[in-house]
Amino acid sequence: LFSMRLAALLHVLLPARVIAFATLRPAHAPSPACRPRPRSLPLCWTGETSATIEIAGVPVSRLYESYADLRRMTEWSPLLDSVSVDPDRPSRSVWVMTVPRALKVPARLLGYTTTLSWQAELAAPRPPLMTWTSVLDEQGKLEGIPNAGFVPSGAIEVVESRPGVAAMTLTLRYALPDPAAGWQVALIQSAPVQFVLSSRIEAGLPRFSSAVRR
Repeated sequence: LFSMRLAALLHVLLPARVIAFATLRPAHAPSPACRPRPRSLPLCWTGETSATIEIAGVPVSRLYESYADLRRMTEWSPLLDSVSVDPDRPSRSVWVMTVPRALKVPARLLGYTTTLSWQAELAAPRPPLMTWTSVLDEQGKLEGIPNAGFVPSGAIEVVESRPGVAAMTLTLRYALPDPAAGWQVALIQSAPVQFVLSSRIEAGLPRFSSAVRR
């Protein structure tokens, strides 16, 4: 009930252009049958936070290409300090982020430092969907943050919702290894953590809408 009220409150507070919002929800629960495998993450518990914005007057192809240009990511993502693309491997990038003050304590509990740097692999073949996943090392841990408590990934979907208007949905996912500690799940699902994550998404989508028109 509390999460429903929180979602309703945030929905009211969002700008008019952000038309849909969802708080974190589990994609699937922990399973004893799920075990780590080399260079992969046991996706036994995955939560996600997403939002959708409608953008008028900009073709789907342009929106897609603009978001796929990771070098511009800091223009609309308040969380990121920089994103560097490997010139020899354009799908591989290095992301640097300073943990927001409101998340420093939860981040410390999950094994993060104040400044984070990790690698990601982008798959952006063509509209409507692109995805990015964190790169794991030989032990199946997050490259650059081996003691992190979860592994982030995400997706963007851009479709024409009606003539001249595109609907763009950003989804951030958080995968916990099996067995996922109950306190880790509770921490990520907590109202303060979700509020910070959702507010950052809410701030980023309108920024992207403005940036792509410049």
